[in-house]
Amino acid sequence: MTENVGTLLSNSTTPEEKINAANNIITNYNLNLITKEIMPVFNKAMVEILWYSYGCNRHKFLFEYLLNKNIEMFIAIAKYCIDLEKKPTTFWILSQFVSSYEPFYVGRNNFYCHNLTVNAYKNLLDYHNFNIDNLTIPDECKKQIEEYRNEKYGGRSTKAAKK
Repeated sequence: MTENVGTLLSNSTTPEEKINAANNIITNYNLNLITKEIMPVFNKAMVEILWYSYGCNRHKFLFEYLLNKNIEMFIAIAKYCIDLEKKPTTFWILSQFVSSYEPFYVGRNNFYCHNLTVNAYKNLLDYHNFNIDNLTIPDECKKQIEEYRNEKYGGRSTKAAKK
C-alpha cells in the first residue's frame, strides 16, 4: 500500500494515477470516504512539502502510519481538509503531527508548543473521534486532548459527536 501513498505524494504522477491510488486506499482500508474526500489531504501535504522544501518522507510516514494504525485519525484529517477547502484561509500544517527527524513517529512535532499541539488535536476531534493512545504525545498534552475527546464524545465507546 505504500506505493499508493507515494503516488499521491509525487509530482511526477498524472491526475488519473492519483485518482487510482486514492481509490485503492479507499478499497484496501475499507474507508467510508470517496475520492474527493481523500484528495485534499494529499493536496495539502504536497503544498506543505513544496512550500517548506520538505522531502515527502515525513508525510509518507504519517499517512502510512495512520492508515495502518490509526485509521480514525486519518478520517478526521480528511474531514478537516474537506472543510478547509470551503474556507478562504486554507493554510494548515500537517507536519505538526509527525516528528521532524528520523526515526519518525506520529504524535507531536517538537517545534510546536504545547498549546498548538492540543489545539490541533481538538480541531481534528471536532470532525471525527479517534484514539490517541498509540501516538507519541507528552502526557500533559495527552491529558487535555483526552478530556476534550471524552467531553465531546461521551467516552471511548461513543462514535457520534455531540453538537
